[in-house]
Amino acid sequence: MNHRDRALALVRSGHITAESACTHKVAYPTQNDARHAAKHVGKMHGRTVETYHCPFCSAYHITKRRHGEDA
Repeated sequence: MNHRDRALALVRSGHITAESACTHKVAYPTQNDARHAAKHVGKMHGRTVETYHCPFCSAYHITKRRHGEDA
C-alpha cells in the first residue's frame, strides 16, 4: 500500500482527523511549496520532514511523522 492509500484508509477509519492533520498547520498551495518548507524545517531540526496532500483542505502540509506513526 502506498503512502496516499494508507493515509486515506487511516482517514476513513478515523485514525487521522482534521484536528491532527490540518487544523493549526500551514496550508501550502502546491507540493513544491510544501517540499521547500519541509527542506528548510528539516535542516533546522536535523531530521526528515515529509509533505502530504491533506484530505480535509486539499492543500499540502508538512509533518515530521509518517502517516500512522504514533510518536
